[in-house]
Amino acid sequence: MKTILILAALLQADDPRKAEVVSRLNTQRVTLDFNAAPLDDVVAFLREFTAINFMIDPDVRTKLGEDELKVTFKAKDVRLGAALKLMGLGAARREGVIVLGARAAEAPVVTRVYDVRDLGVRLTDFPGPRVDLRMNEPIPIVSCTFCFAEPEPRFRDEMLVELVRACTGDRSWDENPRADLHLANGMLFVAQTARTHAEVARLLDRLRAVK
Repeated sequence: MKTILILAALLQADDPRKAEVVSRLNTQRVTLDFNAAPLDDVVAFLREFTAINFMIDPDVRTKLGEDELKVTFKAKDVRLGAALKLMGLGAARREGVIVLGARAAEAPVVTRVYDVRDLGVRLTDFPGPRVDLRMNEPIPIVSCTFCFAEPEPRFRDEMLVELVRACTGDRSWDENPRADLHLANGMLFVAQTARTHAEVARLLDRLRAVK
């Protein structure tokens, strides 16, 4: 697990804004007390208290009624990410900004299959034949032995799956009941939103680049 976390950190190192936001969602603790507070007021409070740039997804205002745009929630000393989840707010990270929306407004999930057999095995340079000349025999004997080694695994199935979960999809793997991820016979089956599929494709390209 430690290896997976290190690899995930390295793969995300080129986006420091995202790393900072992820860290705050996972570590910063908040105490909240809202009673039918307008969503705009909730977002303004979160923005000021956490120093994170929050915004509301524009689609929320067209899909939810006035009463649904009010938040009633009370909790003490909880992680910021958990608080957003408990309030029923979907949180998507985009370029260092947290975009809040209703879970009912989530994008549809589609299933795609990725061929990752090339990531599972690293080709090995096999050693040449070993020639053994035995001169102490009545008739000199030349023996030739070929040494074949098993291909060296690069990413085991469980490691590759955990890397995809850690580096893509934000929290949707746990929060979206329709999201699915499994690997069988070198094929990675992913049920996710189009945005997450784009992240998965980029991640696989990066893994191939460092083979």
